[in-house]
Formats: sequence, C-alpha cells, structure tokens
Amino acid sequence: MGYGRCLLFKTGQHAEKCLHHSTRTLPERFGTVFIGQGMNGMTQLASLHPSLAHFVGIRTTQGLYVDKTGYLARLLAPEHSFTVPDELPSYHFMARPRRFGKTLLIHTLEAWFQGHLPLIRPEPEAQVEKRPSSWLHQRFTTEELFQGLDILKVNSHPPFHPVIRLNMARVTGDTVFELQASLLQTMSKLYTEWYQRGIDTGAERYLGPSGVIDLPPVPGKSAANHLEALIERLAQYYGTTTVVLIDEYDAPITRMVGWEHARTRPLMDVLRSFFRTLKNAEAHLRYVFLTGITRFGHTHLFSALNNLQDISWDARFAALCGFTRAEVARYLGPHLAQIQREWPEGGTDLLDRVYDHYNGYRFAAPADTPTVCNPFTLTSCLHDLLARPETRPVHDMDWPHHWADSGTPELLHDLVRRQGVLHHDNDLDEFPPDPIYSLRSPDYKTLMLQSGYYTLRGTPDQLHLDYPNREVRRAYARSLLKACDLPATSRIQGQLATALRDGKTDDFLYDLTSCFYRMPYDHLQNESDCVLVMQALCLLLSDDSVAETHNWAGRCDLTVFLPHRIYVFELKYNGSLIHAERQRAQRNYGREYASRGLDVMAFQLNFVHDPDSGKPPHIEGSMHRLDFRRVDSQ
Repeated sequence: MGYGRCLLFKTGQHAEKCLHHSTRTLPERFGTVFIGQGMNGMTQLASLHPSLAHFVGIRTTQGLYVDKTGYLARLLAPEHSFTVPDELPSYHFMARPRRFGKTLLIHTLEAWFQGHLPLIRPEPEAQVEKRPSSWLHQRFTTEELFQGLDILKVNSHPPFHPVIRLNMARVTGDTVFELQASLLQTMSKLYTEWYQRGIDTGAERYLGPSGVIDLPPVPGKSAANHLEALIERLAQYYGTTTVVLIDEYDAPITRMVGWEHARTRPLMDVLRSFFRTLKNAEAHLRYVFLTGITRFGHTHLFSALNNLQDISWDARFAALCGFTRAEVARYLGPHLAQIQREWPEGGTDLLDRVYDHYNGYRFAAPADTPTVCNPFTLTSCLHDLLARPETRPVHDMDWPHHWADSGTPELLHDLVRRQGVLHHDNDLDEFPPDPIYSLRSPDYKTLMLQSGYYTLRGTPDQLHLDYPNREVRRAYARSLLKACDLPATSRIQGQLATALRDGKTDDFLYDLTSCFYRMPYDHLQNESDCVLVMQALCLLLSDDSVAETHNWAGRCDLTVFLPHRIYVFELKYNGSLIHAERQRAQRNYGREYASRGLDVMAFQLNFVHDPDSGKPPHIEGSMHRLDFRRVDSQ
C-alpha cells in the first residue's frame, strides 16, 4: 500500500520515533463498513473476519471494526483522587466469556500505547520466507491506526509507552518444572520480539543462530525475574513507563479445576510469584490490564495487587466487549441488507431475528444495562449467510451456533453430572458474585455465569441467572446430551414436541423410551441422571423450558411452556406414579401459572430400571389437566 517505513534510534536514554511517509496515506475511510468500489462497480462490504483478533491487521486491511475506543478513553482517564495519585499506574481486570473480543481489546490497547512497531533487525532468510504477512515490517503511528475512532476525539496526542503483551493461553504444565519451563519459554518469545525491534534486552548472549533468544533455566533466575527485568529495561530505554497487558490470565489455572489441593498448591505458588512482579515493578509501569474468563480467588492469587480494579461488572464498561443492538444496526446493517437482497425469503425483519437469537448477555446489575451479543458468533453467522447459502436456516431454531462449536465445556459437563441437575433461573445470592475459591469443587452457578452459559436478569434488588439467549440454551442442552452419549436428532425432538403439543401421553412415552434406550446404562443409574437428561431434552423442545422452578411450597422438577399449555413434570426413579402425583399435589406445583389462561398439565414420569425384577427398563407416565379452582376450594 506504500504507507512508508519507520526509523527508530536512540538519543541518550530516550528513543525517538521517526516515520517517513510516502506520497500515499492511510485511506480516509479506514476500517469502516464500506471499502470502496469493486471492479464491477458494486459496493464492497468490509470483511467480517470472525476469527481475526489483531487490531493492526483489521485496520490495515480495512476490515470491519466496531468502535469501542470511547470506552477505552474512559478506562484510561487519569484517576483524580487523593488515594490514587495520577503518577501511579492503573491496574484493571475484566472477565468475559470466551470468544467475546478480549484478545482484540488487548491488541487495541497495545496499538494505542505504542502504535505498530516495526521489526528492524534482519532475520535469517529462512525465517523471513516463513513470515505470513509483509505488513509486520511496516510501521503505523497511533494517530494513523485510530484515525476516525472515538478515542482520538478525547486524546488527540496519545503518549508513547512500550507494551509487554502476554498470552497466558500458551502457558501449560501439570508439574512445577513444566509450568516454570512454559513461563520461561513465553518470556523467551517476548525477549526475541523486543530484540527484533532493535532493543538490546540484556539477554543477547542467549541468541541462537535462528535469531531467537532462548532463556535457559538458571537457579535464582525465574520467569518472574526476567519479566521484571524486561519491564525495567524498556522503561529505561524509552525514558517512559511500561504497559503490561495479559490475555487469558486464568488459562493455566482452569486446567487445575477438580485437582486436589496438594497438587495445585505448588503450581499456584509459581503463578502467584509471576503475577507479583506486576506489583514489584510498579515504579516502572504506566498501566496493567488483565483479562480472563473466570475470576479465581484461590490462595489469593492477586494478593500483592491490592490496587487491581475489577471492572467485570462495572456498568460503565458493560458494553466494552460484545455488540449492542445499535452497533449491530450501524456497523452490520449493510451486511444484513445484502443478505436480505440475496435471501428475500429470510424476511424483512432479519436484524431483529438475528439479534434476538444471539443477544442477551448482561454484565452489570442496573436493569437498564445494555445487553450485548457475542461478536464471534454473530459475525460468523453473517459470514455464513453471505458466503455459504446452504447454511441459511429453514426455521428460527436453525441459526448457526459457532460459539458452542468453538469449544466443548467438559468441565461444566462434569459439574452438572456431579450435581445431577441443570439449574435454571437461580437466584443470585450476592452481587458481584464471589470469585471461585475452590479448584477442587468450584461453585457451579458462578462458573456457569463467568463462562457465559448464564447471564444476569432482574432488578438490582432481585437479580437471578438465566441463559443469555436461544443459541446458548440449545447448544448447552445438545452438548450435555452428547456427553451422555445421546445424539439429539431433530426427528426425535420434533416427535416429542408434537406429542406434548397435542397432549398425546402414549406417543410421548413411546418416543421418550426410544430416546433413553440410545444411552449406555451407566449414564442412567439414578433419579438425578434421568432428571438431567429430561431437562436437556426439554430445553430443545421449548425455549421456555425451566428446571427446578420454585413456588411457595417447594421445587418443581421441570416446567415446559408451549403456546397453548404448560406442563409441570414430577420425575421419579424406581418409584411410583402415585408417589409422584401425591408430591405434586401436596406442594401444588403449577399453581403460579393458574392465572395465565392456559391449560396447566401435570405429567408424572417414573423411570423403572430394576435388573432383579427380570423386566426390561421402561418409563411409566400419567398426565391430567389441573383444576386449581377445585383444589383451592377444598
């Protein structure tokens, strides 16, 4: 594109940055919705790049960028208080579910503080040939990269600070030795990166013939020591303070969930020592930002960072990651319009339908907090609708579910099976929710909320948890059934839904029994197992299926809402239908729905599996309409 090259040189202890421009500059509509005219005269849409999370790459290739920099301007504003002087560094932490734009946020912050630095040291030819993108050798200033974005309206002359960016997802290790070696390898990559940028890091004696610095394990010289040394070295070289950005800080920790304390304690000691560096080096730091999925308080991981501010549930930054409806309409409107032109049978309300399917995440307590949708799954959906016509849904339940397909929540499956129930509509006992303190047996509700399978609902004085949207609800149910070795085919789902809709008890029992017979017997050994499978199945049958709903007298096993009737299920295992009906009647399950003007149906199920009886496993069931006026008069 001819954007010029950068020369970087030292004067005393300071580095001056000089950008020599060519006669061409960055395009005026840098990274906006349209990218100009194609050869055929048609307006081209900006690339959606669902899997690209590199800010510089998106901006320099004119990809779609939803401007979130106004939030960053507020986040980075100086702290004017007596307790936090302006000259002290700011430390922030934010938790968001996976594929929610955290990595793009980290790269955006990196570009804001240091622009895009070039690699100016020659690399071996073999390495250059393997390098995938020539733009890595170019240099853009912060002003160029953020041209037209909101943050430049607030701060038009951003100060330069060198950035150390760490991706902890690359850090692994089941033993102390393996974890220390992985952290050391991560630091080697950082030292190599800054060496290639022209910085004398002090570790050049470990430079190999391939141009890579390989820090060896040396007694008394841990990865934490190398991190602190690099922070100080960059601050000294540039004559200004350093910024540290850490992505997926919790990746090495989530591997330990379910382990015994004796096994996790030495590993946590290594990580705690590494993170403590951020406190020890604060005299050389301007800003520290950490992201992750979960909030761990195990063994006071961040006890040294007593000034770490958690903005995960701060209403001011609730929409920092994710797309609001207004943003979808503004930035993705042209893409939706193109889809409607190519797919008229999709309807004129495509924006509403797509957003309703993927929207619903809420990251603050106030009831008026804007809800957002997962950016990865939404852009992936629109990319499919544009590029792959065969993926266009026949029904509203057929929208793509990329977020669920991008990762399998084995940990959640294990917890659900261990607890034997798929909780729903849970009251939130405390807000903000406590961090996860126990790695051996983490709180299920907290983990579901932090991982994105639950979100906030209700008012600040009565918050509860719910699935954020139809995609998550259905995808989670499918993954649970898959974990039980039960493929949830659309044919079976349709037959079960039809039987419930028409009130045909025998048909429902017949198809349900066939469904259960597909599962290995060791997945159905008690009432909790059967309840779990029924809950997952009903989540697929109805968007308004809820489990363990409370009423005045107790908890109903399962409630399914259909357009013209409501089903209240009571489930037993090797019990009796009489017992199930007696329990439902004594607790008057379903009474809370009596005023809706719909039929409320009681459905009792008894799962019978008694090898000693000589009879094959089977499901008993009975159903009848509830008359609450007659019950109330007794």
